Amino acid sequence: MVAMLLGVLLAAGALALPARYLPYTPPIAHAAPLDGTTSRPQQSVAYARVALVRVLSYYAGAVSNDTTPIPWPNPCVADGALIGNPGPNSFEYVLLPTAAVNPLTPCAGVQAGFAQVNGRAASWSIARISVLLDAAYTGTASPQVGSLAFSVDPAQISTNGGPGAPPLLALAMSPAPGAPTHDLPLVTMPQPQDPPADSGAAALLDLARHDGQPLRTDTLTDADAQSALYPISLPASTVEAQGASAAGGSQAAQLGLGAPEIDSNGRIVGMLVADSRGNRFMAGLPQISAAIGPINGKPGQLATLWGRGLSAYYASPPRYDEAAGDFGKLAATYPDFAGALPFRGAAAQHSAVIPPLTQSAPQGAPPTSSGPSRGTLLAAAATALAILLLLFVVALRAASVARARQKRDAEAKAALATPPAEAQLDLLPADLPLAALDDDDAITQVVPIVSVPGAENGRGRLADEVARRSRAGLPLMPYAAGMTDVGIRRAARPNQDSILAVHGIRYAQGRPQTYGLFIVADGMGGHVQGLEASQSAIQVIAAGVLQPLTGGRLLDEAELTDLLEQCTQRADTELRRRNEETGGNMGTTLTAVLILDDVAVVANVGDSRTYLLSPETGLRCITTDHSVVASLAAAGIIKPEDIYTHPRRNQIYRSLGGQHDDTGIDTFVVPLQAGDKLLLCSDGLWEMVRDPQIANILRGTADPQRAVELLVREANTNGGDDNIAAVVVRLLEDLPDPVRTGPRVLAASAELDLPLRADV
Repeated sequence: MVAMLLGVLLAAGALALPARYLPYTPPIAHAAPLDGTTSRPQQSVAYARVALVRVLSYYAGAVSNDTTPIPWPNPCVADGALIGNPGPNSFEYVLLPTAAVNPLTPCAGVQAGFAQVNGRAASWSIARISVLLDAAYTGTASPQVGSLAFSVDPAQISTNGGPGAPPLLALAMSPAPGAPTHDLPLVTMPQPQDPPADSGAAALLDLARHDGQPLRTDTLTDADAQSALYPISLPASTVEAQGASAAGGSQAAQLGLGAPEIDSNGRIVGMLVADSRGNRFMAGLPQISAAIGPINGKPGQLATLWGRGLSAYYASPPRYDEAAGDFGKLAATYPDFAGALPFRGAAAQHSAVIPPLTQSAPQGAPPTSSGPSRGTLLAAAATALAILLLLFVVALRAASVARARQKRDAEAKAALATPPAEAQLDLLPADLPLAALDDDDAITQVVPIVSVPGAENGRGRLADEVARRSRAGLPLMPYAAGMTDVGIRRAARPNQDSILAVHGIRYAQGRPQTYGLFIVADGMGGHVQGLEASQSAIQVIAAGVLQPLTGGRLLDEAELTDLLEQCTQRADTELRRRNEETGGNMGTTLTAVLILDDVAVVANVGDSRTYLLSPETGLRCITTDHSVVASLAAAGIIKPEDIYTHPRRNQIYRSLGGQHDDTGIDTFVVPLQAGDKLLLCSDGLWEMVRDPQIANILRGTADPQRAVELLVREANTNGGDDNIAAVVVRLLEDLPDPVRTGPRVLAASAELDLPLRADV
């Protein structure tokens, strides 16, 4: 609550940050002021600068001793360019650097400011993204500048910009309240009908402060953002021309991230981006084309009138009356496009002079004077008071965190000292051909009492879809985190759930291939045997699956499916062998996901589940529970929601280590795309956290570690009736930096004995 209050005060300007909390300013070389005051910009600059926008990315950070995200009020800032009008009832699109909207790591200014007030953040997520139209579109009057905004859904972001990932993204914008609903001006890539471009007339566009000075910072307050929407330009010759060459020259060093390069025809031919190490370079046409893809860049009515009016105004000799007519039509049809008014006035007067898009001071600012004034003294006093208030807030928050930690410690000690009473099991009638199956009971393999039509496995069912998919050739790297928790009800007993999360890179026929193996196993047969069963199953599968992946032979979907199925069957055979030798009854449910490139193979036995959250289709459960209640629900005998409370919900009819030679392993082939998330979990999680809440947590949390922590916490909050296991996988178009081949463990139960390196 205190953090939220602080955020509100900061955002409202009621609490001025002392100097050491001001936005971070990266060290760059000083340069002369960039010229944004020309009375007659190049035609290409005048055309394109109205499509330049300011991108504001707002983040929330979670500190290690508190799981509640704390919103930071100052956004990361970057430039962007409007590049698409797909048609009626659709979205506008903005092209921007991936680094400007990194879902896992904000800009240095946000990190530094957050750390000063709250301590270093352990994880980050994007709270929201705003896109503001600049002063060339809105006009320079103070009520207009910054008044037209759009929003971008962070769920669209499918990469954090690692090596090999796309440096540019094209993201759909949704109108914010008061935003235009008509088409907007845009810039497009070079067209076949364009006249030859003059390389010497190429220009770089940027958004600067009201006086034409560059920002020289990567974060701003909301108030400052309103006065930093004034487009400026400089010759593109200050930056080395093509490809991934570093931005050079003292002026270019001051350009904002996302500054576009336009040719003499007003077409976009480059954009200033940053790599995973923060090095800046100009992304060229190939990267722009890949990011824009199939988005329709055909100008709408507004953009067409704007281009036609400028063509007449800049003609030789100028066709002023024709230009005035087009600009007048713009002003009448699109009153929010105030940037057309200066051109209409100049054309009507047959004048080539256009008022500059700069101001000596923001409108409404008080006059300056030499020497300390009464207002200056009051401001100093207010700053001192703000510092005291800020220190008080920080101390209050620290005390609150300490109290919360003490409370959690006390509750944990109480839970360990007094084991909760076991719930009574409602055993099945003796005349039915099945037996109760619970984690604490001896295992008896049972048969389903209902035969469910169409319950065949998914092998081959998606093969055509997989074959039809158009692969972009970009690495799709699975990033993951996992966690097990004993739960509340069984807090004094060993945890029988085990997990494994491994990813890696290999080279197959000369190209890098990303892969991952993720497993959740829920052991049964008593505390000791259940833990041994889940561990043994994971170790057998990991050893069998990862060994072939170290080679360089290409594997198709069928071979991947056979590999995972055979290794899972091998784990089943090993558990049955141990049971026969020892007279034991160990067993385990299991769900496993094997990923290679953009294909996942899922194996499932029992009632542990694998979910897929796609930005396009939402959350769906890939696996089918091998349980009595799932069969009853599929046959329509009980309602789907009854599976969470039915007295037979703990009874399953398949597990690894059972009495039958053919356990029946379900496999599914799932095509993946950047931005997808997978959740593997035991019934201790999905029984406590319903699907809508699972979807909300996965959708609202970029960091897999953060998502796992929230899911486990939610399961315990809702009762924690069983051991809890969860692995969250996020697919991003990235490669780690540096690239290292071989498997690496991202998460694993401590008891597992794996000859792999831990990823630190």
